[in-house]
Amino acid sequence: MGTVLNIMKFAVHDGPGIRVTVFLKGCPLSCFWCHNPEGISPQIELLFYQERCLDCGRCRKSPALELIPDPAYIKTCPGGALAMAGREMSAKDVLDEVEKDSVFFAESGGGVTFSGGEPLLQADFLSELLREAQRRDIHRVVDTSGYAPQEELEKIANLVDLWLFDLKHIDNEAHQFYSGVGNRQILANLRWLCQNNYPVNIRIPLIPGVNDGQNIIATRDFLKTLAYQPPLNLLPFHKIGGDKYKRCGRIWRMDGVEPPGEGDVRRIAAVFKEAGFEVKIGG
Repeated sequence: MGTVLNIMKFAVHDGPGIRVTVFLKGCPLSCFWCHNPEGISPQIELLFYQERCLDCGRCRKSPALELIPDPAYIKTCPGGALAMAGREMSAKDVLDEVEKDSVFFAESGGGVTFSGGEPLLQADFLSELLREAQRRDIHRVVDTSGYAPQEELEKIANLVDLWLFDLKHIDNEAHQFYSGVGNRQILANLRWLCQNNYPVNIRIPLIPGVNDGQNIIATRDFLKTLAYQPPLNLLPFHKIGGDKYKRCGRIWRMDGVEPPGEGDVRRIAAVFKEAGFEVKIGG
């Protein structure tokens, strides 16, 4: 059993083809720009959609809301202002849901992507999910921050068809400041995957004022030292997740930051392309 945040159908930015993305709950990072803040805590949480609240006062009178709310009670909210973030599921149940879209996998070369949060935080559950997907002959992608003990990657590496590997900042201190953890283990894991010829796509979020300056040059130079040059996806910062922070009682630390301009994104892409990297803008 594991804790699943969401299962998103018809995903086209999380690996090849048409996919189902399974978001596992819990992440050891807390990046300033995270667009899934409800996925950070490994615990099942209550979300409050203030804009839907009718201020009827019923929830304030309910003892069911003191800890984990009773889902049956939440469904009675007249405005639909309450929701649960996370649910317990078995690997079989998850893959049963994924397999409903198998006709799209065959036609598009798609499959299932395990994301988060950080899927490696639930390493045993992720392993069972991958084995169950392999038994059903479903293409398997893991979208990861790379922040986990190397032995956790070693346990599942042969079950993964493609790694989507986030690279947020090359400087350890800056990475610690903006994400809450250092990057030494992350970089070591990326190097290990490439040394052992596992297929990796690098995903670089472009965050204005955070990692879009000299960090780009340093990142390019590091990637050139890997055993092979993996393709890159540049993911420009967006503000879509900002409203989610209020729903789960967190502070949106990117308030006032605007997405990078198209020219800036093209300039950054050119830095990598001129070094011989295959670069795609977007997922």
